[in-house]
Amino acid sequence: MKENNPMKNLESVEKMKKTLKEMGFYQKALTGGNGKPLPRAQRILWAALGPEWKIEYPIKTKMPRDSGYPTCYKADIALPKEKIWIEVDGWSHELPDVKMQDRKKEEFLKTLGWKGLRFKNEEVENNLPEVLSTISKFLDTHRTTQKDF
Repeated sequence: MKENNPMKNLESVEKMKKTLKEMGFYQKALTGGNGKPLPRAQRILWAALGPEWKIEYPIKTKMPRDSGYPTCYKADIALPKEKIWIEVDGWSHELPDVKMQDRKKEEFLKTLGWKGLRFKNEEVENNLPEVLSTISKFLDTHRTTQKDF
């Protein structure tokens, strides 16, 4: 296999990259996660929130493969018992394709009963007390809404 490996052929590699890019799967790594060290802002916020919050929490979509949705979405930080997710976004989330993916994720998670918040890395790193206050108000609102049902 090593001798006949098509990945040793530069032409094959370029063809594969082009095909994957056309399919929407190939892009340069822009952020951490998925086995890489957690971004600093995500670590800071998670540490400030406390042990009941889970990091890199998978939310199952119950969607089959090839449905246009992943089998699960990963929340940067989550409070599973209350179905709350928080995303801590780096600069890549300003890119049009990523913004569109983020909106799709948010809308789908709403259908599963999850509610969430997004913060930029800079917000967390430069103004953690305000971020924590926003989260606290969001939780109070969510808890009040839950009691009404």
